[in-house]
Amino acid sequence: MVLLAGHILSSCFLLTQAVQNITIDVSLDPEFPLVGQDVTFVPKGLMIDVISCLWTKGEKDESFPIFLYHPPPKAAFYPKAAYDGRQTPSFDCSMHIRNVTFDDIGLYEIFKTRKIANEVGEAFLLVTEEKTPELRKPRSLTSGAIAGLAFGCIVGAILLGVMLISLLTMLPSTSDESDPTVVTIMPSTARSMGSNRPSHARMENQLILSSHNVRPG
Repeated sequence: MVLLAGHILSSCFLLTQAVQNITIDVSLDPEFPLVGQDVTFVPKGLMIDVISCLWTKGEKDESFPIFLYHPPPKAAFYPKAAYDGRQTPSFDCSMHIRNVTFDDIGLYEIFKTRKIANEVGEAFLLVTEEKTPELRKPRSLTSGAIAGLAFGCIVGAILLGVMLISLLTMLPSTSDESDPTVVTIMPSTARSMGSNRPSHARMENQLILSSHNVRPG
């Protein structure tokens, strides 16, 4: 019975501790630091009745403490195993890391011990050599670039028009002389032309008459 009662009390105590741990958000400034830059872990939550802040690095199974910090009025700083001299605490329990490298990539967690309820938060630090494509803002065109594009379009249109005109002038031109014209003579016209011409017999008669009228002289 005593063992059973002790087990029940222990379970209730663990349950109470789990309920008292409040999860808080931790932001990074900047969110994606470059190699050689500084980064600051800023935990959310309250700073009322905060006794201490413990920062760790790594997953829960392989977590290494960095430092333990007591905020004012009794400020105190206790470096731990993962501390290398670049980590600095602040009054709001934030952690500043100078000159980050690829070795700093990993999961960081803070444990804020308070008189009423403890707070727990974590953030993953990703260090890159250059800005990530997702964070790059699209560059807007300047007024000079827009004017240059407009001028280029106008010049291109003019050149295209000149080329078209040159091609049209190089094509062989068609004249009226090259087109064969078919002249159709109507039958009535042919008859009229034939009637105006004197026949061969009539011409011979006129020649005979004219020869008789000529007198020798």
